[in-house]
Amino acid sequence: MAAGIFVRKAITGSDRRLWRRYLLDRVGIFTGRRVELPKKPSIILFINAGEILGLTVFCATLRRLHPGHNLIFAIDNMESYVIGTELEIADLQIFAPWDFPWIGSWLRRWFRIEIAVFVTKIFHPVIAKTLRTSGVSVGLVSGHFGPDTVAQPANASYWRRMFTLRAYENLDYVAIQNEPQKRELLRHVQRPDVVVLGNIRADVSHAAATAEEQAAFRRTFSAPPGSPIVIAAATRGDEELIVEAFRVAREYRNDIRLVLLLRHLETAPHVLQRLSVKELEVTALSRMVRPVPVVVVDVPMAPAKLYSIASVIVFARTFHPMGGWANILEPAYHAKPVIFGTELKLWPDGLAELRQQYPQVCVTPAPRDLAQSLLYFLSEASVSAEVGQAFKRLTSIGASIAAANARFVFDRARGLRPGQPGASSVDVIVERESQSNL
Repeated sequence: MAAGIFVRKAITGSDRRLWRRYLLDRVGIFTGRRVELPKKPSIILFINAGEILGLTVFCATLRRLHPGHNLIFAIDNMESYVIGTELEIADLQIFAPWDFPWIGSWLRRWFRIEIAVFVTKIFHPVIAKTLRTSGVSVGLVSGHFGPDTVAQPANASYWRRMFTLRAYENLDYVAIQNEPQKRELLRHVQRPDVVVLGNIRADVSHAAATAEEQAAFRRTFSAPPGSPIVIAAATRGDEELIVEAFRVAREYRNDIRLVLLLRHLETAPHVLQRLSVKELEVTALSRMVRPVPVVVVDVPMAPAKLYSIASVIVFARTFHPMGGWANILEPAYHAKPVIFGTELKLWPDGLAELRQQYPQVCVTPAPRDLAQSLLYFLSEASVSAEVGQAFKRLTSIGASIAAANARFVFDRARGLRPGQPGASSVDVIVERESQSNL
């Protein structure tokens, strides 16, 4: 059935040219792709999803260290592919092909690949083995390895899971996000040279919004400077919780407005229909003709930058047990209070201490609890500024983490280990890079 849907989209869909490219790349047909690149060797990054937003500094550092190489992204899903196109970081993007050895060989020959980097996880263990066998330097950066990694997936066979674990032993180098994940990895894999270099998603420099962009956002939402705006990122049915909490808050502050960012834009009509029964005027951004209390964003927009005009941010993707995997550092970048739920999965360093100092930032999925925190930060300007700066500080080391991972790839691709002449010290590299302007 899935194959039929893909074929139909490739023939009759509104984005059929993109879907055709998707189908061709997945089966390893890269005809016409090579003409887009200069004739020089390539570095290929295998990217799953949200990691693409944390690659700005990582890729800038790779380019500086490898000026004679093309940079190629192999991306696993359509949404990230579109985001990558907008970011314009890579020389070429392809959809990551299916994991077969002959496709790995085609990739290497077609694009003259010399270095292959997997970001976060190894989703193509067969291609990884094929590339390394043929002389390509293959490694993992910003590796995520929790107990869920070795859990039996419902749609994966046992041999496939075990083969993926063995792939960690066959790489030239491995950098993991933190010490607990390193310990978990070493319970299953014999790999004494694993290093901890942090999560490159900590680099949220892509969230920076210029004064012109902020002014454009305000015009879009008919929000003059200084007007209180709550921006909420929602998914998995959190919308009703947010709107109900907002309705309660408006009983005390009727000047506030809510901008609702949806994880999947195609759900906007359904969300609007559900919210229409609330005691608030709700409209889609595409149909807004005058300011209303609640606006549902149903058109493509850069959420990481949009947070810049918020008075308070609700990171509502953290209220559902199935959610919580989004990057809270994106809203944190803008030095605004961020309210999140108890189901947050990705905790950056320092967030636990911040929550302990300011307990109002983390609430249960109850409308009145959320409304109480909203009103607190909207009415206490000095506290909001203090909390916002505390969130901002969480992002200060992000660029240095990304740069450290890129330098690690550079050293390992040259066969260097810590302490060798010319090698970067993984112990001090993060601190040193934090002083740079990358």
